[in-house]
Amino acid sequence: MDLIVPKKTGTYADTLCAMGYATLLAELRKKSARIEDIGTAYLVSCPKGVDADDWTAPAPGFCFIWRQAKDGPRPVQGTVLDYEAEKALADASKKSGSSAARRRVEEALEEVNELPVAGNDPEYRFCAIIESMRKGWMSDKSLFHWIVEHPDECLSVVKERVQGRPAELKADWSNSQILNPSTGKGVHAAKTIAKSAGGFNLVDTFDEWMKLRGLWASMLGYRSGDDFKFFVIEPGDISSEHVEKLRIELRNLSLWGIVRLDIEATLRLLQILVTRSDAIAEGGFSLMGRKPNRIIRGLRLAFFKSLGTAAALMNDSLLPLPGWFTIETRDDANAYLEICQEPYGTGTGKGDYGPLSALQEKHSDDVELLQKYRRWLTSGELSDLLEFHASFAPWLLRKQAANDFAIPFRVSILHQLLTKGYPEVKEIIESPGFQSIARAIRNTTVYAVSMKNSNREVRFGLAQRWKQRIKSGDTEFLAELSDFVQQQNWEVVNRLKGRGHQVTASDLDDIVCLTAKYHAGLVGMLLLAYGFARAEAVGTKEEPEAAELATV
Repeated sequence: MDLIVPKKTGTYADTLCAMGYATLLAELRKKSARIEDIGTAYLVSCPKGVDADDWTAPAPGFCFIWRQAKDGPRPVQGTVLDYEAEKALADASKKSGSSAARRRVEEALEEVNELPVAGNDPEYRFCAIIESMRKGWMSDKSLFHWIVEHPDECLSVVKERVQGRPAELKADWSNSQILNPSTGKGVHAAKTIAKSAGGFNLVDTFDEWMKLRGLWASMLGYRSGDDFKFFVIEPGDISSEHVEKLRIELRNLSLWGIVRLDIEATLRLLQILVTRSDAIAEGGFSLMGRKPNRIIRGLRLAFFKSLGTAAALMNDSLLPLPGWFTIETRDDANAYLEICQEPYGTGTGKGDYGPLSALQEKHSDDVELLQKYRRWLTSGELSDLLEFHASFAPWLLRKQAANDFAIPFRVSILHQLLTKGYPEVKEIIESPGFQSIARAIRNTTVYAVSMKNSNREVRFGLAQRWKQRIKSGDTEFLAELSDFVQQQNWEVVNRLKGRGHQVTASDLDDIVCLTAKYHAGLVGMLLLAYGFARAEAVGTKEEPEAAELATV
């Protein structure tokens, strides 16, 4: 059985609708349903399973956020979250970290509600955001009651709709901006026709039901002060069941921030996808022979700005999932994991950090770096990656000089990313001359600043000067490079008494030839990326700087 779900709005509402149809088919046919992005529509397929004659009435498929003071008796069917009880638990946790105090609150709630309370429901935070945006909207609850109370009529409508015939649910309905972000505040329209979200008469209640089902299967919500950010997992070719599993794993992570949130959510989604794929785990997502962004296109993002009485849609965009290279082997999958785990660590808990962990969004310079990294993550362009590393280099050196927390990127992971994802630079980065000069940069910057008792001069302005010379062309860049090599070789011979790495004439010749072939803009920026990354500590007389750094 196949269904075509057209993309009517170009927003995450289309994804929610397709996910809703997929979860409905899976429930009716008792088999997994698949969603494939076919361009202007989604193809939802469930070829096997229970025939239509044997279908049973479906459940609502979304959570009823129950507030006793407003909603009356608790629904006895379907998924229900006791919002008041969960809010009390959350408030108690904020006021006191005492487990004894928490137990007293839980016992009191058990007595009042006559229901066991084991702690905050993992969906509570998401429900709290939905409640904040509700603004009197109650159509989801009315629909929930109607589906539960009219199972036969609901099933009849379902059968008609999945077979392509018109039919409508007879429940009362008014629009909500959370299900239709292109309506209401934040949408540009002439003053005379602008309406509130509730002013739109959406006649297709069935599609709205599908969006509600999809919302609880693929959407994540985050709060930033009074504002809200939503992510919807955008399927490429994957089952709805797997999308739900990805959502749950992402939901259970402690993600936060603004620009940082965009970056880490994308990287964690990639990490989870690869970890749960058949390249790593038996019976996982089918990923071998494909790029990850063929399975999941990315995260559809919507940012709502609070205006007091309502929220305005300020941004609707897609954060694409990286697809740097095709996963052919387990080594390729492990390379993906290393690349996407490096910026913020593996995500295993406290004390697990990465190079981007030290960037704070309250500092404008740090925000600019995060924005550059996000630009590369979304574009995948090599130039954006190198621009980030060239900007990260002086920031890293300043932090290290001030003894502030800062972690360099690792050469080994950068090398994997470039050789697998950007094979056009392989000749450059594997050249002996390139590696030699990158090592010299490293020794006079990130290594030298970490060794307080060393006689080495720290080249603090190197990255900034090189970027200026690169813009001036090959001749200016090579002149600056030659001057650097001369100074660092003199330092090794005279200050370090020969104990250290020296750049040879053949190394410099390599760079001259590579620059003539590829231009300074590529060779020079690659040198900065490698030169300010952390190499594996050798611990030998040939590289005393790395050995000493390893003991710091």
